[in-house]
Amino acid sequence: MAIHARIKGEALVLPVKVTPKSAHNQILPYATGDEALHLKVKPLPDAGKANAAVIALLAEVLKLPKRRVTLASGHQSRYKQLAIQTDPQHPPEALLIQLADVLGCPVAQCFSGDEA
Repeated sequence: MAIHARIKGEALVLPVKVTPKSAHNQILPYATGDEALHLKVKPLPDAGKANAAVIALLAEVLKLPKRRVTLASGHQSRYKQLAIQTDPQHPPEALLIQLADVLGCPVAQCFSGDEA
C-alpha cells in the first residue's frame, strides 16, 4: 500500500492521520503499508487548534502560504483529507517530490493514485 494522492479540480488531495497532544509538530517518515501521511501536532483537538497546526505544518514543509492548504474533510477526526492548491509553479508532481523527500522514500514507493 501507499499514500493515495489524487487530483480534484486544481488541488492535490492527500489523506492524513493526525496525532494531537504530541511533543513536537512533525511529519513522520514513511513506513511500508502507510495509507496516509502521519502528522504529529502539539495542540489538543480543541476548537480547531490541532487542525490549524496540521495546515501550518504542511504549508511550512511545502513552502506554501497557509491559505493554499485546506481541510477537505475530517474536521473532527484523526483521519483527514487535505487539499493543496496547485499552480504552474507548484504542480502536483513537484509537491509530491517535496513530500517524498520529507518522508524519506521515492515518490513511486510513497504515493499511488492520480499523480504518483
